[in-house]
Amino acid sequence: MLIGGIITAILLVLVLAAVLAMLSSVQLTLYWNRVGENDEMYVQVRALYGWIKYRFNVPAMQFNNLVDGLTLKINQTDQNKMDITKKSKSRIDKAYIKAFYREGKDLLRHTQGLNAWFKQTMSAFRCTELKWSTGVGAGDAVQTAILAGTVWTLKSAVVGLLTKYVPLSAVPKLAVNPQYNRTAFQIQFVCVIQAKAGALGLSGCRLIYRIFRTPGGMRAWFKLLRQVIPGDRTRAKRPEPAST
Repeated sequence: MLIGGIITAILLVLVLAAVLAMLSSVQLTLYWNRVGENDEMYVQVRALYGWIKYRFNVPAMQFNNLVDGLTLKINQTDQNKMDITKKSKSRIDKAYIKAFYREGKDLLRHTQGLNAWFKQTMSAFRCTELKWSTGVGAGDAVQTAILAGTVWTLKSAVVGLLTKYVPLSAVPKLAVNPQYNRTAFQIQFVCVIQAKAGALGLSGCRLIYRIFRTPGGMRAWFKLLRQVIPGDRTRAKRPEPAST
């Protein structure tokens, strides 16, 4: 009788823990602040009532040229332990974008109903905060006014695309500040989206089911993950030929 009561109590605790976990929210914060040549950029993931909290910082972002693209340095931080758990360097260039696009098309062919799954998953999220302030200046009043209007148009298009997939639960705070007397480009961007962990878990199960139902699905996803997961993507220098 005593053992049966203990087992029942353990099962009740496990069920309660599972219910609380499914009712918890997964929060994703995107932050970018640029002043002059200085950038601060990070992505923060918070789950299980704050027990799980990771932050991916981009301490350095360098634009090389149109061929070599961007070089990013990424630090992964466990904020509960307050230490850097992983450092990596990634290069986003023309070859990387082409490979990502090619693998993305491969996913569409090898995952049944991927578009429908994506829309359904994104509808589970809510955008709880969106702040986007931009300061632009071209050094000339007329050109600055044209540039500010162009930035407003681009912002409206991006926010419209976002709201097409992610419902807003807060009014977006957008601003464009023309800098008429100087050349300038400043950005402060904050976007917070969240969803219930249970909804995301169910969505993950649906995706796995779709992948296994389609021949070649697992192979296509593994190929894409190798492209997306941060790692050292900088090109290694060729060794110098030995002198004779």
